[in-house]
Amino acid sequence: ISACGDHVKNPDNELPSGAVDVPKAGDALQPGRTLVGGWAVDDSAILEIRVYFDGRFKASTSLTVPRPDVAKALPRYARRGDIHGWNALIDFGMAAGPHTILIQAVDDSGATRDIGVIPVTVPQ
Repeated sequence: ISACGDHVKNPDNELPSGAVDVPKAGDALQPGRTLVGGWAVDDSAILEIRVYFDGRFKASTSLTVPRPDVAKALPRYARRGDIHGWNALIDFGMAAGPHTILIQAVDDSGATRDIGVIPVTVPQ
């Protein structure tokens, strides 16, 4: 184990895993608040979910939504109950055209993985 910055690099630490349920790739989003949501798991704990829009940080959230389907499909991670889901209402301040939403899951050791890259559009 070696120290780097504020986090300890542990070769046994797994990267988080997860998926984005909404929005779907290709969705047409309307200006205003957009629901973004999905699930994430980790061998230790998910610290936060980060949401980016066109390469710019917009918000972070945490796991707060019961997802018994995830706990059933991935029983290895079910020891913390079935709270594996996350949701956020985000105002992306969108201009018309194509955009990209990027979602990252971050574990309690700082390991970060992109769990969704969603191309969306905003109609004129």
